Amino acid sequence: DLLYQALVKEEERLKKERKIYNSLEAKFPNKRDAPDESTYLMEMSAGLVDDSSDDDEDGSDGDMLVSINPPVRREDRKTRKQRRVHKEEEEN
Repeated sequence: DLLYQALVKEEERLKKERKIYNSLEAKFPNKRDAPDESTYLMEMSAGLVDDSSDDDEDGSDGDMLVSINPPVRREDRKTRKQRRVHKEEEEN
């Protein structure tokens, strides 16, 4: 019984220590582990410049976005009734 009480006390103490660690030390890194200005600049500029120079210079990207069906204006859209009638005509 006494051993169990000691175990419970020890678990509570460890739980409190872990809570303090998570609330303070885990959020704020040490001075040597903290990011400096050079790493901050490198992280913030990552992805801005594309290092690969494949075939991006020839400007052929516009040809890849060709739509098969042209966009339809709202006024020109078929109503549900028109679609149903057209479907019935095709079946007959």
